[in-house]
Amino acid sequence: MHLLFPQWQGSGFTDELYRGALLLKERMQDLVSFTEIDLEWSSRLEIESGIMGCSQIAAQLQTACGKLIEANPDRIFSIGGDCGIEIAPASFLNKKYAGDLGLIWLDAHGDLNTPESSLSGHFHGMALRLLLGEGAAPILGTAFSRFHSNQIFLIGCRDLDPPEQLFVNREKITLFSVEEIQQRPTAITDSIRDRGFEKIYIHLDLDVLDPQQFPFVKCPTPEGVSFEALLRLVNELKANFEILGFSIVEFCPIRNEGVGKLEELIEVYLSCYRIGPGKTGFENDSAPNSPLV
Repeated sequence: MHLLFPQWQGSGFTDELYRGALLLKERMQDLVSFTEIDLEWSSRLEIESGIMGCSQIAAQLQTACGKLIEANPDRIFSIGGDCGIEIAPASFLNKKYAGDLGLIWLDAHGDLNTPESSLSGHFHGMALRLLLGEGAAPILGTAFSRFHSNQIFLIGCRDLDPPEQLFVNREKITLFSVEEIQQRPTAITDSIRDRGFEKIYIHLDLDVLDPQQFPFVKCPTPEGVSFEALLRLVNELKANFEILGFSIVEFCPIRNEGVGKLEELIEVYLSCYRIGPGKTGFENDSAPNSPLV
């Protein structure tokens, strides 16, 4: 299943992430067919339960969850939107595979705040914490399941708020630095394998990349991962694990620019869907350019 979830409310008042998701869809629409999630548009985002736009976000997640229940997919590849879209697909697959799922969180930020610790009230900074079972009740109630801290691999994170750092230390969440991604990608795959996971979900917030190479993100954060290292890591993950979910989120185009820089990453993303366990090419397709569902 390919999910288009262009939610933007989790990142504040501007809709660049909505436009970014649509640009990515336009690049891929001849290759895949998307299930699109309709958004709750409003001129105002009220702060409820400590979250800006809480009611819109909860309604959109309920819609997404309904689509997932109806389709009951074995794999979900998503285009966002902000990081908050993950509540639906990641928790669905975690429930379906009874927690036998490693969650690879490629992100410059931990997304581990709560409504109480967040300084902005932006939900995209709370998504992973909610997947771990802590957060605002209206949104927490949409999740199919909760992850455990030993399922989480936080990769490329370099901007943790103090409450997030305390949570990471307390829960002993596994972190890999930018340097480790660049120099020792096999150490990441070894860690996932040592934890006993054969199936994984990849969350890719594009701000994990170095903004000198890729500035088209909502929250550019210095000293990030190079394109080459990111592609090498994703290919390493693809070669060693069954990728059941993969999302690309937080693409923030400038004057509709930026998609061209993602061409190689998009090809790798699509190849992770096409090439499943025991497959070597386009076995999911009836013809080379037919839509994938």
